[in-house]
Amino acid sequence: MKKLLLLLSFAAMIGTANAQKGVIDVTGMHIGLQGGFNSVWILNQNNYGFQELEYARTFGFSTGLALGYNFKNNMGVQVDINYATMGQDYFDISKDFSNIDVNGDNKAEKIETYRYVNLSYVQIPIQFRYQSVRTKKQIISFHAMAGPSLGFLSSADMYYEADTAFNGNLVLIPGDTIDYMVPEFAQTAGPESADAYFSGFDLGFNLAIGADIYVTEQLYITPAAKFYYGLTDINSAPTRERRKDMDVPAYTGASKNAFGGLSVGIHYLLSAK
Repeated sequence: MKKLLLLLSFAAMIGTANAQKGVIDVTGMHIGLQGGFNSVWILNQNNYGFQELEYARTFGFSTGLALGYNFKNNMGVQVDINYATMGQDYFDISKDFSNIDVNGDNKAEKIETYRYVNLSYVQIPIQFRYQSVRTKKQIISFHAMAGPSLGFLSSADMYYEADTAFNGNLVLIPGDTIDYMVPEFAQTAGPESADAYFSGFDLGFNLAIGADIYVTEQLYITPAAKFYYGLTDINSAPTRERRKDMDVPAYTGASKNAFGGLSVGIHYLLSAK
């Protein structure tokens, strides 16, 4: 029995050695630059008591640095520091900013109304990375990454436009008109800045699926599909309140950032063997 166990152990060692034969060692640190183009969304609209508007296609981009460590040939971690633009555009026919009474029935006509929300963040995704093992005959391996992302609001811009004269010309809606719908902001002098409407922190979940295309043993290109879903409310606390003296829709819950898009990076493996 002992001889059989020794024989089996020896056979297993030979099998493992043969399985690893030709596998390229990619353990160690890697650094990179990356950029992407995304379709961006703000899910669950908060329009401060005004009529909700229809969503319009909105796009953003991201760019940044990556630092990773492969502790095995097929496993590692990666931390990014990215600048990402997000937000949402809206369009609808609404009477919120209309004083036009075409029919003389003392009812405002619905007019073309636009809303633009432009947000930018410094995002720090912290992700577990799994990649397929690559042999010397292969120049492509595949990877998947997932993990939390910490987002810090860098800038915010929000404005409304409407055809207030019913003549096809859009007019910028004064900021005081929007502030009036938020009880806390209505009491302050002058219009609030756009960043007062949004939370300074956004926690989300990042997912990426892509390929590593090796140009040399250490240099590789990483095309990938990336997805992000926010887990926290991007609305600041004052904007969640509604005026008690007006019949307006109640706050319907958290608004969340989301995006999906394509990215390309170039990475360098610092410790290729």
